Amino acid sequence: MRDARLRSLARAIEARYPGTEIVFEPAGIPGEPKIRWWMHVLHVRQDDLGPLEEFAIRRSWRLYPRRPVPVLVAPHDRTVTRQFLARMREEIAASPPARRGTVRRRALRA
Repeated sequence: MRDARLRSLARAIEARYPGTEIVFEPAGIPGEPKIRWWMHVLHVRQDDLGPLEEFAIRRSWRLYPRRPVPVLVAPHDRTVTRQFLARMREEIAASPPARRGTVRRRALRA
């Protein structure tokens, strides 16, 4: 992850909500070229879902004051975390082996 502001946002979330894990995934949303990343926040306690999302929104507005924020933050509770990790394992298993010099599509950890 080259964007220092996104790394800063990820570190702030992990510091404020211990036990969470951040995984970045390319967004590729049709009609929304400025949103480049999904920031999946895994292992979020059920009671922290709303407050974490509010914290992430406010922090990202501070980090990107006059421009569109290039990330969508998606906090996941225990159930959704399991589903997300299962999907990632399936995608990795289904993707062809990477050849030397090519990059295999996968989630990027902060």
